[in-house]
Amino acid sequence: MIINIVPGNRKPYYLKDKGLKPSDVYLRYGRNKTQANYEEIIVGFLKEHKSIRRTTVEGLLEIKATKAKEIIKEMLDKKIIIQVGNGPSTTYRLND
Repeated sequence: MIINIVPGNRKPYYLKDKGLKPSDVYLRYGRNKTQANYEEIIVGFLKEHKSIRRTTVEGLLEIKATKAKEIIKEMLDKKIIIQVGNGPSTTYRLND
């Protein structure tokens, strides 16, 4: 018997009732898996959705605004993401 599993279009995959907390998200590298961190989860989301807002980060990771701002600032400092716009309409994208 052969089972063919087609990749879904709503990545990253996670259990809706658990959210995208690093303790519940794993990355697979060949036969190995490791727990994801906040940055890896955001990068995975951005690869599929192209942009993200701070409020989306809060909801996906189930964290408060202060923590979301801290994570975004670290990712900006590391040049992983770039900021697009200012104020309430600010979005973030991967730094190609």
